[in-house]
Amino acid sequence: MQFKDYSERLYKTALLTSPLIGLMIVTPVLLYIESLPPEKTYFIEHTVGSVSASAFFVSLHIFLQWLISILLFQYSVSAKASAIWKKSWLRNLLSYLIIYFYVAIVLVLTDTGPLDLSAFEIYPYIGSFVSNSVILIMINLIITQVDKGSLELEKARLQINELKQHQDRLKQQMHPHFLFNALGTLHGLILKDSEKSAQYVEHLAKYLRKSISLSDDDLIPIKKELKFIENYFYLQRLRFSDLIKLEVHIPEDISKQGRLPVFSLQILVENAIKHNSFSKDIPLCISIRQEDHYLLVSNNKTPLYTATTSTGHGLKNLTARFQSFTTEVPLILETEETFTVKLKILDL
Repeated sequence: MQFKDYSERLYKTALLTSPLIGLMIVTPVLLYIESLPPEKTYFIEHTVGSVSASAFFVSLHIFLQWLISILLFQYSVSAKASAIWKKSWLRNLLSYLIIYFYVAIVLVLTDTGPLDLSAFEIYPYIGSFVSNSVILIMINLIITQVDKGSLELEKARLQINELKQHQDRLKQQMHPHFLFNALGTLHGLILKDSEKSAQYVEHLAKYLRKSISLSDDDLIPIKKELKFIENYFYLQRLRFSDLIKLEVHIPEDISKQGRLPVFSLQILVENAIKHNSFSKDIPLCISIRQEDHYLLVSNNKTPLYTATTSTGHGLKNLTARFQSFTTEVPLILETEETFTVKLKILDL
């Protein structure tokens, strides 16, 4: 990661913390001077201005320490730096040495006059060591925090890409599944009614064109999904006539606002037709209704005379697609007479 990813936060932290650290360092010295007898400090001006000037000077010193550590870090992450310069221990050691010589030069140039500060001879070195240690710890914390945020962002991007690829795989599985059933239906119609088979081919072509236009969407409005299932159900009515029925009871506002993974209803309606028998006396009745934040897709159970082996592909596909958007996966509610699947309405 480049230095620009850290620089703004480092400089802001330096500006905010320098006065605070400076105040903590200068306070013991001021308190010590105040504790001395008046005859030893008569020449010192005890004013708000003088104290503020002292605090400002020390704060400036702390900010210079920040700049030294920041610039050393900037160089270590640059392209010019050799492998040894990228070692954090070397960078930290160098910052201590630079600060030590800087403090030594300042003390030589600074004349305290008649004031005896012998008790604080090594205090500037101790204070600088402590403040520099605090600065280095804060820099490392900021770097760690920024790196962690970048890793989490990259992880989120990878998860989004993975979910997108997962959705694409599921869609690729779903279309062959539908086409297999559609071709089986067409084969049956050709043997029984050539005119209906021709109509079926025509509407199937329209249906497939529309399904391609929807395949790029992960979530679509319920109203659009219902329109799509109506077209699908029309294809089935060409084959089964009045032997199958579809009832939809969903309020207009719910159908506009709510969303579902594309083709959710088709899978359930297709399964109901595939796994049940029906006749004029006992038609297959499929209903789609809304209850609270859920859609309930139900059908009456009329077992096939000849049992068929179910792969469970449709419901597995539907469950996997819902898991990409919510923790509430489709719930199956089955009794002796009815089969119901409860779907969570998304974005409601």
